[in-house]
Amino acid sequence: MVFTSFTPGPSNFMSMYSAARFGLRGARRYVFGTLCGYSMKAILCALLSILFATLIPDAMPYLKWVGGAYLLYLAVSILLSTRKKNHVQENASESGSSTFRSGILLQCLNMKSWLSLLTLFSVYITVHTTSFFAISMWILIAICVMFISTAFWSLFGKVTKRIYERYKLAFNILMAAALVYCSITAVL
Repeated sequence: MVFTSFTPGPSNFMSMYSAARFGLRGARRYVFGTLCGYSMKAILCALLSILFATLIPDAMPYLKWVGGAYLLYLAVSILLSTRKKNHVQENASESGSSTFRSGILLQCLNMKSWLSLLTLFSVYITVHTTSFFAISMWILIAICVMFISTAFWSLFGKVTKRIYERYKLAFNILMAAALVYCSITAVL
């Protein structure tokens, strides 16, 4: 769980991009959106892990393609943002890539975290206990780890903000390429 939370993935790339582009203040809506989306996802995965284990073989191809398409959309959005004004805004309310809603949407379509949470609960937790307290504690642990990893990637984006301002086109191409890679690996 810790490893998958801190490794590069769609949420982490977008957290870094948002903080590099808008600063920590501008990225906070997105980060809290991912936290909210991930929290809902963790609860859902915990409660339905046994049921999902039987449904995943049938649903997985469709979910992979939807998630992959959304990652491509994010990549295109990043590339198109390069054409906008060259200054960096501290208030991200005008950008769809750093809003609370986009954070929730990304979590809904993020196959990496779906698979991580489904694996955590269906393979490691619910086979040993269905105790409400134990499952609740694992949900809280998963949410805390996710928040720390997203905050870490946002801080990395903040540190690279000056580099971003100077090399915006190259940075956006790199982030878009990383999301395209995530999209391809999500559907394969």
